Amino acid sequence: MSFLYNFAAQFKLIMEIGERILEKSLELFLNKGCKSVTMDDVAGENGISKRTLYEHFNDKSTLLIEVIRLYGKKMRDTYDSISDSADNILDQFFMLNNLETELSINLKINFFSDIKKFYPEIFESVVNEMICSHDEVIKDGITRGQQQGLFRTNINIEIVSKVISQLGGMVDNTKLSNEKQFTRKEVFKETIINYIRGISTLKGIEIIDNYLNK
Repeated sequence: MSFLYNFAAQFKLIMEIGERILEKSLELFLNKGCKSVTMDDVAGENGISKRTLYEHFNDKSTLLIEVIRLYGKKMRDTYDSISDSADNILDQFFMLNNLETELSINLKINFFSDIKKFYPEIFESVVNEMICSHDEVIKDGITRGQQQGLFRTNINIEIVSKVISQLGGMVDNTKLSNEKQFTRKEVFKETIINYIRGISTLKGIEIIDNYLNK
């Protein structure tokens, strides 16, 4: 029994170290860029030796893949948490938008731009996996919006979900916000929100207009 207990305690400690490394690595990659952060930086930030680091992650690419998956999990957890407290899909949508700051948005954009530029294979596999998961979330949201009487039922969900996803990517990368001419949320209002208003029922439009008029 003592052997099993010690083994379980040791395994738990190893898992906790790995999780801590991922958390701190995500913060490093977001703030400094995934290209400039080295394994020495990661080890130093965690107060561990490089040997210990390599016992958990074979190389930087392996670490980056797990960091991206952690980021995706955090996004899903946030979505689920807000989903539990929102009155409907539109409230959930607005709450998610309000949660993101200009700083967090810019960090996210730079993070994924770096991955696409410097680690194209990882971008194609893991990031595209995240994008597909995000598309499914959008489709699920549209379906729930229809069930709640907020979105019209005579729309093609496959097309609409892809348009919303494409608009989201455009808003994040548009020169309008990157050049500081407008904030990202101003661009978001004039594109995505107006598009969603166009697929909404009268009930949905009323909720959207109340939000815009606040």
